[in-house]
Amino acid sequence: MSKAARESAEEKARRQNQYISMVARELRNPLNAILLSAELLEIDRTHSDSSKTKTLRLVHSATQKMNQLIDDMLFMGQAEAGQLKYHPLPINLVEFCQDLLDQLQLGNEAQHQLTLIPSNVTSAILDQQLLHGILSNLIINAIKYSPNGGRITLELEYRQGESGDKEPDYQFANSHLTNLKSPSVIFRVRDEGMGISEAELGKIFEMFYRCKNTGKIKGNGLGLTIVKKAVELQGGAIACESKVGMGTTFTVALPYVALSCKTH
Repeated sequence: MSKAARESAEEKARRQNQYISMVARELRNPLNAILLSAELLEIDRTHSDSSKTKTLRLVHSATQKMNQLIDDMLFMGQAEAGQLKYHPLPINLVEFCQDLLDQLQLGNEAQHQLTLIPSNVTSAILDQQLLHGILSNLIINAIKYSPNGGRITLELEYRQGESGDKEPDYQFANSHLTNLKSPSVIFRVRDEGMGISEAELGKIFEMFYRCKNTGKIKGNGLGLTIVKKAVELQGGAIACESKVGMGTTFTVALPYVALSCKTH
């Protein structure tokens, strides 16, 4: 075996060990939360409605975290094996985004205000599974890293494409869409959370990387890696703007394919 092949195999084995360790660690917390909640409901059957609602919300949140972790691991497994595929289908973007926000709101223990701001695009042809992975990870991160609550918005926008030599109003981290000359669907997730330092903005898409100011907030460092891979598979681009203590905005641009010439 050549040195390059050996190093590639060793790197793959190292990542697999990291995955296994991370999954075991990350699954333990939501599983314990579910078990504890079930025991509380069983022990005290005289819980008030508000107490039961709080406990059930905890169960829903823990279950949601487990499902997200499983989805993330399946995605990364497919990505590592080169098996990720792009399957674009018609999507009603407003309904899709609102349904996603409603699902995430159910497990939102801190009760952040999740708001959809639709614009001049309602439908497009995109990969629903990849889009779900992009938006769910970005919104879950926005919730997680806004420990004091606040408003989180998901904005939709259609861009016809810039003309001439005009520069875009944000710098994308990747791909041929950096100049936004092609029609694009823009998804923008804004939060009012802890923010990311300028020195770390260039590292946030690296696998397992976690920002220094996250403290004891739990995470596996895979979410933004998955987002970037899902964006790139669709020929899109992603940008991040952030200020420590003031919040973060992620902007995703995906190539726009209309259902008909009058869909936007």
